[in-house]
Amino acid sequence: MKFLKVALRDKDIGAVTMTSKYVADDIYKILGAINLAVEYGPGEGILTKTILKRLNPNGKLFVIEPNGEFVQALHHIGDARIHIIRGIAQNITKELAKLGVNKVDVVISSLPFSFLKPADRLKVLQDTYKILSPNGSFIVFQYSLIMRRPLQKIFSRVSVSFKLRNIPPGFLIIAQK
Repeated sequence: MKFLKVALRDKDIGAVTMTSKYVADDIYKILGAINLAVEYGPGEGILTKTILKRLNPNGKLFVIEPNGEFVQALHHIGDARIHIIRGIAQNITKELAKLGVNKVDVVISSLPFSFLKPADRLKVLQDTYKILSPNGSFIVFQYSLIMRRPLQKIFSRVSVSFKLRNIPPGFLIIAQK
């Protein structure tokens, strides 16, 4: 699938290219072994594949993606540990509750938070905090720093690094519960 073609047809996609392998490698280095993970906005699954490398053999990765074409691409990854949810991050607590899950180790997001209304941004942050285990991490890749302050208000530790090796360059924000 061609990411750009899908992105041009869907006004809710906040990128024109997939996340670079360099950013994926940086996220891989951050992640330890994980049992339960959530990914918001996986697109074609570049970061999904990175998360799967760190996911324990009996672990589970819940990906939530609203775009039907990307959902189809995610099914082609062919890993039984992935549970694909067609929906939006604002409904993550409800979706996980249906599956009997209330805590996860890490949440990784490529959501275009700048496209969301402030109330929706806040809901995603509060719900993410709620579903994270103690010492859990919320890893966010964004093209702006719009989420830094809101994350600092909710999470105990927040660090930011600039990732030049991506088109366009962006910010990797790590928020620790």
